[in-house]
Amino acid sequence: MSTYLVEPLLRAVLRDISLAVKKEYPVVRGWADFVTLDGETVIHVIEVKKVIRGLQTGVETSGDLKQLLRYMHRLNVPGTLIDSHRLFLVMQGIEISYPHIERIDSNDADIRSLRAYIVGKGATGTR
Repeated sequence: MSTYLVEPLLRAVLRDISLAVKKEYPVVRGWADFVTLDGETVIHVIEVKKVIRGLQTGVETSGDLKQLLRYMHRLNVPGTLIDSHRLFLVMQGIEISYPHIERIDSNDADIRSLRAYIVGKGATGTR
């Protein structure tokens, strides 16, 4: 999933931006799948799952989301939770109704929104 979906997506989203992507970044009690770095500073954390557990009862109750939130809190950065069907843009301090992008319906505007979100300009125009 990371090799065929997330890495190409990050290359496209971060094209022409001087940010680095690091895989398997150590965080207290675990490893974040990806982080984006501005120099040595982590600015965004990404957790990847084949399928996000617990979506039947809402993303807010997902153990996978709780894992991402732990990483976000520890690193003090926003994050993205990605599975094979969707991307949730998880902002610090907001714990309900996360903006998300459905892969099957995604378009150029969604990619621009994801780019702005990852580089720190907010999540606008997302579904």
